[in-house]
Amino acid sequence: MMFPGLRLGYLVVPRHLAAPMNRLRSELFREGRMLDQAVLAQFIFDGDLDAWCRRIQRDYLGRQQVLHDQLRSLPQVRSVSPPSSAISLCVEFAPGINDVGIAQSLLKEHLIVRPLSPVCAPTDPRVGLVMGVGMLSGETLVREAQRLRRSLEALLR
Repeated sequence: MMFPGLRLGYLVVPRHLAAPMNRLRSELFREGRMLDQAVLAQFIFDGDLDAWCRRIQRDYLGRQQVLHDQLRSLPQVRSVSPPSSAISLCVEFAPGINDVGIAQSLLKEHLIVRPLSPVCAPTDPRVGLVMGVGMLSGETLVREAQRLRRSLEALLR
């Protein structure tokens, strides 16, 4: 939740599974992470994790708003998911658009997005793009959102 490199987490299990899960954890992670775990536990206990979550959610909301504003009026765009505190935003295209091809074309321009259609159920015909907002902020985000808009304008003609 905070940063992947930390590789710490927790699992809530029924009481009767606590001992077997603890044994499994000790077999998988022999080096131990007691200091990391103690620091994280104190971070949670002090309320700092909650504060961090609230701050990052506000930040993601602002980042999504930037992308939303740039992409909502593009031709062939049916909808853009409303800004929320999530880390990604979804753009739905009109039927018949090749979202996989568009994602590949954008990748050639170093714009990394994921096509929507491969993650939809076989009976769900939606096409579009899923875009993360976690990597860019500030002026860089604005500049890259404008570049994405220009690229999509050309690809969606």
